[in-house]
Amino acid sequence: MRVEIEDTFRRELSQAMVEAAAADQMELYTNGIAFAGNPRLSVVSAPVAGLETLDFKAILDGRYVLQNTPVMYWYLAGEPLGDRPFPFSDGFYSVVADQQSGIIALRNRNGESVAKGGLDVCIEPPLSGVGPRVAKKAAAGPTVSGKITSVTGTWWPPHIKVCGQVTIKQSGVTVKVKACIDAGF
Repeated sequence: MRVEIEDTFRRELSQAMVEAAAADQMELYTNGIAFAGNPRLSVVSAPVAGLETLDFKAILDGRYVLQNTPVMYWYLAGEPLGDRPFPFSDGFYSVVADQQSGIIALRNRNGESVAKGGLDVCIEPPLSGVGPRVAKKAAAGPTVSGKITSVTGTWWPPHIKVCGQVTIKQSGVTVKVKACIDAGF
């Protein structure tokens, strides 16, 4: 019975994520929706559709390709977010990357940045290992996945830290976009 309840909850929350993203004029990779949490904070994350169109050649050349680019869509809920002076509340947020400055912004539905955090973009194999072997591989269809790597939240003092990752694989190259938001008092 518990598994059925959890499956129903995940299905309904996934549908709510898709609907909220559509209202925010974004599409999500529904097969990449991830759930995580602890007793004080729940997070649902999904990669934003369109990441498969990133210019992999530019990335391999060391150029910045993520400029004001939504990479993840998060739903945050929990006790720490209920405190009135906290900078944001329960709800849906876009995680927007700015590779040149090395930051991500957590933006609300109005497009306002409510928190910022660190951004890390890594390439596998490392650039030194990328050469003609990878460049000559037949173009394989890209795959995009996402996950939540850590979640912490305290009620007093109100504080949250959420980290997530989006992985894009194409033609033997993997690009990982990692982001962390750390907010509170």
